[in-house]
Amino acid sequence: MNIYCYLNEFTGNANYGILLFFDRSDYSNITMKSSLNGVKQLLKVFVFVTFCGNTLTLHGCKTPESRPEVLNCSFGNLTSYPNSVPQGITVLDLSHNALRNVVILNKTDVTHLNLSRNLIQRIEHNAFTALRNLVNLDLSFNLLKGSDIANKKNRFELSEFHALRWLSFRGNPLGLVSRMTFTQYGYLQLTELDLSYCGITSLEEMALSNLVKLRKLYLQYNNLRVLSGDSFSTLGELEELHVEHNKIRTVSSLTFMSLRALYLNFNNIDRLDGSALSHLVTLERLEVDHNNLKYLTPDSFPRDLQSASLDGNLWKCDCNMKWLLVNAKWREFLKNNSLV
Repeated sequence: MNIYCYLNEFTGNANYGILLFFDRSDYSNITMKSSLNGVKQLLKVFVFVTFCGNTLTLHGCKTPESRPEVLNCSFGNLTSYPNSVPQGITVLDLSHNALRNVVILNKTDVTHLNLSRNLIQRIEHNAFTALRNLVNLDLSFNLLKGSDIANKKNRFELSEFHALRWLSFRGNPLGLVSRMTFTQYGYLQLTELDLSYCGITSLEEMALSNLVKLRKLYLQYNNLRVLSGDSFSTLGELEELHVEHNKIRTVSSLTFMSLRALYLNFNNIDRLDGSALSHLVTLERLEVDHNNLKYLTPDSFPRDLQSASLDGNLWKCDCNMKWLLVNAKWREFLKNNSLV
C-alpha cells in the first residue's frame, strides 16, 4: 500500500498544506520526499514533527494497492485542501475533515472529488475550473447556504464546470432555489442532482432551468408544500424524481416527457386531480403511499403505469371507488397494497 502524508503548517493566521509521498511502507524508519518552495528534502517522519519552531500535524492519506487511482484522505482532521495531488490520481476523498473554505484548486487529473461532511461555508468563485476532468462532485453535509453561493441574481455561481455529471448538495442548509438558479455556469452536462435534506421550502418557476440533460433529481426530506410543473418545465430528459418526505399537499399538472419513476410517498397529498399525473405518458412506477388520499378517479394516473404503491392512505370505499373493481390492473394494484 502506498502511503501519502498531508501536513498542515500553522504560522500565525496562515495555513499551508504539504502533501508528502512515502517511498516505502517501513513504518519504523520511513523516508519520504516533499517539495516546499520548490526545494527537495528528505525527512524522517514521526507522528508529530517539529520544524523551525512550528508544529506540523501529520495525517495519513492512503492509496489501496488494488486501486492506484484513489487517494483517500478522509478522517484526517485536515483544514485545507492539498496543494499538490500526485499525477494519475483520479479519485480524491477528503470527506470527514475540517475544511471550511474551498479556494481555487490547482489543475489535477481528478474526476471524482468527495468533500462531504466537512465544515465548508464558502466556495471561492471558479474554485473547480482547473479540474477540467471533474465528473463527480460531492459537497453533501456541509454548511453551505444558498445565499452564500448565489450571486446577486440568485444563481449558484460555484465554478465553470467542463464535464460535471453528478453533483450533491445533500444536507446543506440551502433553503433557496430561486428562478434561474442553475443557469450561470457549467451545469449543462449534469445527469444527477441531489438537493435532499436542504431545507428547501419552495421551487420558483424555472428554478431548475438549464438542466437539460438531468435524469435523476433528489428533493426528498425538504419542506416543499406544492409540486408544480412550472418548476421543472425544461427537464425534458428527467427519468426519476424523488420528492418523498416533504409537506406536499397539492400536485399541479406535471408534464415530464421521459419520467419513468415518481416518488410522492410520505407527504400530505389529499387529492390528485385528473390533470395532475395523466400527462406522464412514460411513467412506469408511482409511489403515493402514506399520504391523505381518500379517492381515485379513472383519469388520475397514466394508462401505462406498471407499478403503484398506495398503502397508508385514508381510502373511502364507497361508490366513487367502484370503478377500481372492474379495472383488472388497478384491482391487482390494490391487492398488492393490502387494500382489498
